[in-house]
Order: sequence, then C-alpha cells, then structure tokens
Amino acid sequence: MIDNQNYRQETEQQSNKLINRLRNIPTTDLETVIQPSKKCIFQKRQKLISQSLEQQNCSDFELSAKTRQCYQYTIKNYELLDISEFIKSIQVLKKDLKIQMINIYTLIGTEIAAQVITMSLQKNFNFSFKLKKYYLKQKQIIQFRMILVIYVQRIKQNLFSLIQNLMNFYFFIQYTVEAEAKLEEIRMLLASYDCFEPFTTYKRLDQSRTGGLKPENILEFLNDNEIQITEEQLYYIFRILDEDMDGLVTYQDFKSAILPKMNEKVKDSALNHRGFELPVNMLLPKEVETQLSQFFIQIKQNYVQYQQIQEKIDLNQLDIYDNDNQITVDSLKVWLQQLGQEISKEILETFVFLIQGQQQQLQNLLDQIYIENQEYQDHQQEQQGVEYRQGKEYKDKENQEEEIEQFEQYDEIEQVKQQNEDVNEQQNQQEYLYRQDIEKNNFDSRNLQKNIEFQIQQLKKKINKLEIEIESQQTNKSYIGQLFEKEYNRELQKLSRMSYLKKLQLLSPSKRNDLIRQQLKIEEEIKKEEIKQKIILTQLKNPVKTNSSSYYQNQYESQSPLNQSKKKYIPDYSGKKQIGSTRKPYSTQPQRLINFSNRKF
Repeated sequence: MIDNQNYRQETEQQSNKLINRLRNIPTTDLETVIQPSKKCIFQKRQKLISQSLEQQNCSDFELSAKTRQCYQYTIKNYELLDISEFIKSIQVLKKDLKIQMINIYTLIGTEIAAQVITMSLQKNFNFSFKLKKYYLKQKQIIQFRMILVIYVQRIKQNLFSLIQNLMNFYFFIQYTVEAEAKLEEIRMLLASYDCFEPFTTYKRLDQSRTGGLKPENILEFLNDNEIQITEEQLYYIFRILDEDMDGLVTYQDFKSAILPKMNEKVKDSALNHRGFELPVNMLLPKEVETQLSQFFIQIKQNYVQYQQIQEKIDLNQLDIYDNDNQITVDSLKVWLQQLGQEISKEILETFVFLIQGQQQQLQNLLDQIYIENQEYQDHQQEQQGVEYRQGKEYKDKENQEEEIEQFEQYDEIEQVKQQNEDVNEQQNQQEYLYRQDIEKNNFDSRNLQKNIEFQIQQLKKKINKLEIEIESQQTNKSYIGQLFEKEYNRELQKLSRMSYLKKLQLLSPSKRNDLIRQQLKIEEEIKKEEIKQKIILTQLKNPVKTNSSSYYQNQYESQSPLNQSKKKYIPDYSGKKQIGSTRKPYSTQPQRLINFSNRKF
C-alpha cells in the first residue's frame, strides 16, 4: 500500500508542475485557469475543449454533445481517461518520438508512466485507468485534461505526416522493383543483339564527340525518334544515366545504365560484341535504335508512376535498419509487421539488391526522383519571381515612359505657348514698326509732295522762260537769213536728185520710171509734211482758223515755178511728151516699191 501522506505530497508537487505547464498555453486569461473557483475552471476547461474539438472538424451538434459529456465527467469525484489509441500508435514510431510521448505521460506520475511503457511494448492491449485511485484533486484533473488535449492535437498532426511517410515508402518499394524489372527486360533484349555494342551506341548519342553527354544530346536523340517529353522527364532520364552525379554522362555511366544488372553472363557477352564505325548523324541498326528508344520511354513511364508519391520520403522516420545500420530483408520484414503490411520476399530481395543494403544508395535513388522536383519548383518560383520582377520593371519602365511622354508633351505645350507668345510679340512689334513706318512715310510723302509741287512750279517757270527765248530768237531772225536757209535747202535737194539720177541711168528705162514715180510721191509727201508743220507753227503763233479751200489754194500758190513745171511736163524716156492729165495711166501690174523715208538728201 502506498502511504497516503507521502502520496499527497507527491500529488501536490505534480500539481505544481501541471500549473507551470499551463503557463506555456497561449491564452489571454491565464489567471482564470489557475484560480480555485470552480466556475472559472469550468469556463476555461470548456473553452479549451471546444477549441480542441473544433480542430477535429466536429459538427456543431457533436461539439455541443462532447462538451456536455466532458463537463459531466469533470464535476464527478473521479475521471476516466482512455489513452489506448495514442499508446497503440507509438508501436511503429522512432525512439525519439516514443520518448516524447512517454514524457507526456510522466506528468501523471512515475507509477503511471511505468505502466504506460509496459503496455506500449505489448501488441494487443486496452489500457484504462482511474485517476481517483491516485488521489488527484478535481482541480488537478481538469488541469491535466487541458494539457493532454493540447499535446494530443500535436501528436495527431505528427502521426498523420508520419503515417503518410510510412505508406509512401511502402509503395516506393513496389514501384522501384516493378520499374527496374521493366528496364532490365529491355537491357536483356538489347544485349542479345549481335549488332549492339555499348560504345557504338554511346557515340550515337554523342554526336559532337565530346566524350560527355548533356541533356540536349538526349533530347536530340528523342526528337530524331519523335518521342515527346517534358523538361522534368528529360532531366530525370539524365539523372538515371548520370550515376556518379558529376553533371556529365560518360561512357562508364552509360555502360552501367544500359547493360543488364541481374545477369552477368549476358552482360559479358554484350561487352564482347564487335564494334563498328558510326559516322556523325548516322542512325544505329533498326532493332538497336528501336530498343534504345523503348529504354528511354520506359524511364519516362517510371517517372510518371513515381509521381503518385507526391511527398518526399524522410528516411529518418523509418525504423528499417538492423543492428549494423544496414537495410536487410529481415529488417524490412520487421518494419512491415509493425506497419501491418506485407510484401513478397522476392520483391524485398530485389529492392535490397538495387540499393545494395546501403542507406546512401537508397537516398540517391530517392534524390533522382524527388530532389529535381523541388529544384524544378524552386526554379519555377524563381522564374515566376524573375517574370514578376521583369513585369514590375516593364511596368516601371512604362510608367517612366508615360511620365517622360507627359513631360515631353508638357514641354511641347510650353514651347508652343512660348512660340505663340514670341510670335504675338513679334507681330505686335512688327505692327508697331509698321505703324511707325506708315506715319513716317506719310510725313515723308507730304514733304515729297510739297517738293514735287515746288519743282513742278520751277519747271513751269523754266519752260516759260525757254518759250520766250525761242520766240525771241525766231522773231530776231532776219528775213534774208530765212531766204538764204530756204535756198540752201533747195540746192541740197537738187544735188541729191542729180546724184540719184546718175545712179538711175545705169538701170533699165522701166525701172527708172518706177523709181522716179516713187521719188515724186515721196517728195510730195515731204512737201505736205512741211506744209503741215508750217501751218501748225503759224497756228501756234497766230491762232486763226483756216478752211480747207484756202488750204488747197495756198498749197498751189506756195509752190515754186520749178515744181509747177515738173508737174506740167513729166519726162518720158520713150521719146514722147505728155501733159498733166493726158498722160498714159500707169501699169496696173504690181511694182516694187522703194522706201525713201529713211533716205538722207
């Protein structure tokens, strides 16, 4: 029997521990939790239980029912807690998680913790206990329940991710063996062809002859054979071939990936096949080219199958190792028994052979599938970030361009305004200068007009003086001088006629007659002009009217006797004389006229 007094002291110490644990609970009314008042305790208990049940996605009806049920349990003198569900789940957990759960139950007491550890090691159990037999007070029971609810929620979350990780690895074992079996079948078929030689096949992929394949070399081969592939699948194929993970697929990497792994005899025979020269851009034999394409297609299909396992497997949560930290068939069987699942022995043996029983080999196999996905997602996020930054830069650039355009438009508007102002100012200035010029021109024109009028008057005066002088000179000329001038002019005319007649004697008689007639006409016209000039001069001197009859009378009176005799007798070189009107008419035939108007006599 346990001493009641000693146990009361122990329970008081545990109660203090529970209260200290309660201080770590995030709440705004922490003081109400540790108050001795039943009302405050019940309110806080009901609040925490409601929150925990809400996290379990309970309906409103279930929430209220469970809350009332917990409330009824609390007001009783004893409390019944069934923790068998949580203890059962720790059978397949790692040791560190077991220790974490055991630490939870140590809050109850050392004796109960010992019972929990004992029961957790059993396969089939149902553990229930009454808190009353350990003399826990009602307040301590409520405090323990609140702490337990919070820890249970955390454990459930960890259990969900843990169980998901366990099942993912369970399916991964089967996917890996199945995928490798399909690839091995293609390897065996390739190795059986006499025309298959690994190095020649490697040169088919290495068209640039660099000695190291890159993803673009594999993509070129796939495009030649019209195989559609995504970027993720291409890089997965490259990681499968690049066994040493140095970023290049050398001939050793390719040989290890393309040759059989389960049958050494077939592998050795394939290595002994005779190689042949393969020029650049030349295809392999048809059967080899086809099977190599099928090999890459199968790797692509394996990748699609692995994608059913969406989360990366965490090996640290798996208890799959033996005492030597090796992965064996037996250690996997024990792990499967704890999980409650089964896998055939042949599959387990193949899986252990593929990973060579090493954790690092298993990790490399997982990295080939999942690490690139994370890198691809990071690349996608980085690319999205780059696109976002580029879009932001583009928007900023557009905004800057818009601002520049607006600024330029504003400058253009200001320039136009300034130009308009300058033009207006220039126009105003020009108008002002134009008005000044007009005023000045008006003033100058008035002065010029006065000067012109003055000069006209001066010219008129000079003209009058000249007219007076001319008249005086004409009046002063003597009558003898005038006669002398007339006689002088007559003599000049005679001389000119005589010289002209001498020239005419050389011509024929008909031509001479024509010239004489023309000369006479010209002389008559000249005389008429002289008479007109004389009449005009006389009219200017003595403005007296004269009629036409007197004019013709004077015309004949003023003629000299010589002219009258010439008119009476016209010489005819034919030997006959004809008087005035009795002479023969002139020939009506057109005759050549000679113009003597410009002739000087």
